Parts: sequence; structure tokens; C-alpha cells
Amino acid sequence: MSESARPRSEKALREPRQPDTVDRQVACRIMEIRKQRGISREDLAERIGVSMNQVIKYEQGANRVSASRMQELANALDVDVTTFFSSDPIGEPAAPAQLSAVERRLLEAFRRIPLPETRSMVIRMVALVADGANQTKEDLPDLG
Repeated sequence: MSESARPRSEKALREPRQPDTVDRQVACRIMEIRKQRGISREDLAERIGVSMNQVIKYEQGANRVSASRMQELANALDVDVTTFFSSDPIGEPAAPAQLSAVERRLLEAFRRIPLPETRSMVIRMVALVADGANQTKEDLPDLG
């Protein structure tokens, strides 16, 4: 069967899908959020484990973003994955003027953690420490 005689759906399955309107919206949102957060392309690439050229392709809409990569991007940019599909304004990160110097250092260090699993462990650890902060020394077990 010649190429032109193949059923249309069969031919469409073999050709790579080109980015559509939603793909382009996601691409624009990735760049918009990255810039708003003050994250370089190189830093974002490192956080999600791809090359800087790949980030450029995502932001230009040249390459489509898979669902798993979109979740990695959302984690790296500290937004919900639905933010990529919304036309609503992007929530601002906490303004530095509203944070103490210690809070700013903690937040800045946390944002440099590339792996979502590591971020989750840090959150759990801080929550455990915070929960224990309300206990008196006598309430804590003697480990020594």
C-alpha cells in the first residue's frame, strides 16, 4: 500500500505530533514562572535533570513537555502543575521584606534543593523539629 493510500489515522500515528495551542501556553508559562522566580535556565535544567538546551526547547514550544516532566518543572518552580494551564496571575513567592533574615536563608536554601523527594524529607524533618519545640526538656526521651 502506498504512503498516500494508507488510512489517515495510521499515518498520523507515525508522525510526531506538533505542539498545539495548549503546548504553547505551557511553554510560555514555564518561561514566565522561571523568570518571575529569578531562576536561570541553567539552574532550572539542573533541577529537573536536563540540558539547558532542552529547557530552551520547552520554553519555545519546540519540544512538548511530558506529564512527568511537567510535574518535575512544577516542583522545581514551586508551583502547582495546574498553574501551567491557567491564565491567572502567578502567585508571588513570599516577599523578602516580609521574612526575617533566617527565614530568607531557609527559603533560599530550600529552593536550591533539586529533588522533590529531598524537599519532602526536609519538610517532614522541619515539621518534626517544630512539633518537638513545644515540648519541655523533661518531655523528651533520654537518648544518652
